[in-house]
Parts: sequence; C-alpha cells; structure tokens
Amino acid sequence: MTTTFFIDTNGTYRGGFSGPHGVDTSSWTAVPERPSPGHTWSGTSWTSTKSSLKDHLADYRWQKETGGITFGGLPVRTDDRSKMLLSAVQQEIATLSDPTHTRVVKTTAGFVTLTDSQLSALYTAVISHVQKCFDCEQSLISSIDSSTLTTTQEVEAAFDAAYAAA
Repeated sequence: MTTTFFIDTNGTYRGGFSGPHGVDTSSWTAVPERPSPGHTWSGTSWTSTKSSLKDHLADYRWQKETGGITFGGLPVRTDDRSKMLLSAVQQEIATLSDPTHTRVVKTTAGFVTLTDSQLSALYTAVISHVQKCFDCEQSLISSIDSSTLTTTQEVEAAFDAAYAAA
C-alpha cells in the first residue's frame, strides 16, 4: 500500500497516510516525505531550517574534532578519552620538567616511544586542532543566519574550507 504525505493549509506537516484513515485530507497538499523535523516545506521542496543547519554544523564539527589528526606522521586519536589522557600526561610532564624523559604511547598505528617534549608538542597540536574546529563552527553561524549556507553539503564544504585555511 502506498503512503501519501501531507502538509495542511497552514504549511504544517501532517505525516503520511496509507489507505482509509478517517482524516479529511482534501484541503491538504501531498508532498514528498519530510527528511527530518528540521525541514520546512518551501512550496516546491523541503528545505533545511537554520536551526537544523546549525545542529548539523555542530555535529559535523564534533565528527572532525574527534576524528583524529596526524602528528609527525603518526595517526592520533582526538576523541574525548584520548584528550583527557593527554591532558593528564601534560600535567605530569609539567611537574617533572625533564623534556628528555620518554614514554611509550599507543597511536592508531601502534605503540611508539616519545619524549616528554614530543608529547607536549602532541598535546599542543591536539588542543590547537580542537580549537580550530570550534573556531570554524563559530565562523559559519553567521553564514547560516544570513542564508549564505542553505544545505548540509554547503555547510560541510564551508567547514572543510575554513579548516584548511585556518
């Protein structure tokens, strides 16, 4: 049985109906299924609301933020647990004051030995990466508000370009 989706005369999405449903839909308009609650009917197609684009931008930033970086040729995780562990090591390094002290750490490529000086540089690179991600997100909010960015694809492309340029 085919499902038909509707908006009412006020533009409110009424969902999908199939077969006899006891609802008078004669004054409603049949539309394609709504992709998400963050979309509104423009009269010809579903468009993302500014709120849903901002939510998508925040999610995309989080994916990039926690997706890892490459440091000195090593792939390094940047998920919240990895950042917490690096922060704890950085605090310990600050109390030891021995940049030649070495530690075995695990990257996504396996175990490596790094000096405390190298670990401090890694910590700085991770923190810089995270801040760069937040800076990119913040810089794109006004482009969403001004309707310069109107699709999730545009949001992602703009984020990637801003990150590359930063």
